[in-house]
Amino acid sequence: MSFNIRTGVDNFRKIRNENIYYADKTAFIEELLSKNQSEVTLITRPRRFGKTVMMSMLQEFFDISKKSRKMFSGLSICENSALCKTWMNKYPTIFLSFKDFHRGNFQEALYNFNDTLATKIDSDFQFLIQSEKILDADRTILSNVRNRCAAKNELSIFLSFLMSCLKNYYKKDVIVLIDEYDVPL
Repeated sequence: MSFNIRTGVDNFRKIRNENIYYADKTAFIEELLSKNQSEVTLITRPRRFGKTVMMSMLQEFFDISKKSRKMFSGLSICENSALCKTWMNKYPTIFLSFKDFHRGNFQEALYNFNDTLATKIDSDFQFLIQSEKILDADRTILSNVRNRCAAKNELSIFLSFLMSCLKNYYKKDVIVLIDEYDVPL
């Protein structure tokens, strides 16, 4: 098997699908799940360490809307079949990146946040807007964010709101991954 050597690719699925050289860091998943019992985990690494690829890998592993067994085939995490059976593609997962939040003022940052959330709804959570499992009022908020006309109060609670919608839909706890959380600050 030959591998492509490329730089700048930060999406785990793309790396695996396009056979791009990848240093297997999937053992991190097992370490994270076996040693960490907290509700919140902050993963810090130096610049250019591959945090975004790692977050993308975690999303691919946990996300209930994906079928990822093939993505992880041949990687170290698959040696732990019990862990994979319990965790792989079993939880609703939200992955947000704030890397593009370089805006000058609060209003621009707020618009950028709404735009990021609207894009996320379109790409990953549009099904919630049509779902009978979601209340009409909640579908309205989802639509407001998607149409980029949400009020500040809707945006300020949106992440916990989206978690609640996903928990109601799937009847499972939600995993949230946030990359570049510090950029808006």
